[in-house]
Amino acid sequence: MMTAHTSPSLGAGPRAQVEASAATATHGDPHAHTLDALRFPLHGSRLIEASAGTGKTYTIAALYVRLVLGHGAENAYQGDLTPPEILVVTFTDAATQELRDRIRSRLSEAARYFADEQASDDTFLQRLRA
Repeated sequence: MMTAHTSPSLGAGPRAQVEASAATATHGDPHAHTLDALRFPLHGSRLIEASAGTGKTYTIAALYVRLVLGHGAENAYQGDLTPPEILVVTFTDAATQELRDRIRSRLSEAARYFADEQASDDTFLQRLRA
């Protein structure tokens, strides 16, 4: 299960921040909830906790695409962001490289899809476009 923690005391900083953790339990945290990549708030600081194999890399890449596109209405980051302004933190070199590659791939795929250069059966991109 993937959960997200929202800390109301952490305001929006100069950059959007998403942290990925390998932790597995929410320990009854009242701020923990199941993460929906299309509705997840992109303002303030957020912590994503999940066990191995639950889709953290996919989800973080999806959130990154939303940040670059400015997607989310009231859940969007207030302002334009470019990749150098987005901080994503992982805990190992291997995870960092995998995440970097996945984000680049997702951004390229989204760019081609939104420019109508490539059809996609990716339900995330289709729902994002709707």
